[in-house]
Amino acid sequence: MSGPGRRSKVAAAIETHDLDGIGAELEARWSREQDRWSLRRLADYFNTELLEQVLREAGGTTIEMDPADLYDRVQSDDRTTRTESERLLERAGVDVDDLRSEFVSYQAIRTYLRSHREAEPPTGDGPTVEDAVETIRRLDGRLTSVARDRLSSIDDVGVAVPRVLTSIRIYCDDCGARLTLDELDETTCDCFDDESA
Repeated sequence: MSGPGRRSKVAAAIETHDLDGIGAELEARWSREQDRWSLRRLADYFNTELLEQVLREAGGTTIEMDPADLYDRVQSDDRTTRTESERLLERAGVDVDDLRSEFVSYQAIRTYLRSHREAEPPTGDGPTVEDAVETIRRLDGRLTSVARDRLSSIDDVGVAVPRVLTSIRIYCDDCGARLTLDELDETTCDCFDDESA
């Protein structure tokens, strides 16, 4: 368990909003062998449940929208969609800034599950980083081949002898780190320095 006086963001939200039972549910979905949920999926699920509970607490206008859809819209990269959703929440009596500050990252879910619930993911034959890298490399090779063939079949393409090069990079949306496929299984981004966010 976590040290005295230290409470994770997930645990704080559970206590503040009476989200009884969600901790056990997160643990079960992360620890099971079959149909195991990723930490990112668990974070989205937790944040959706949090949003739904905050709406109930606000007691404002009923929003006729699926909470998962509303959460997606609140998190949208499209500014118009995000703004419309925020206004909808505000009309329902929700302080959007407070709500956003309580949303948790997948790192916070990991910290909560490991430190507060002493849970671990199952070991065994699940997908690994190496499996993912191998699949991505095969897809990259196929993309290069198809692109080369398509360009070579066009008479008026603007390159006399087209050669296709692809470069896959993995970016972290939170800290901006950039990793190549070779770095993916041996390097972590800065987000892992502070998993309590």
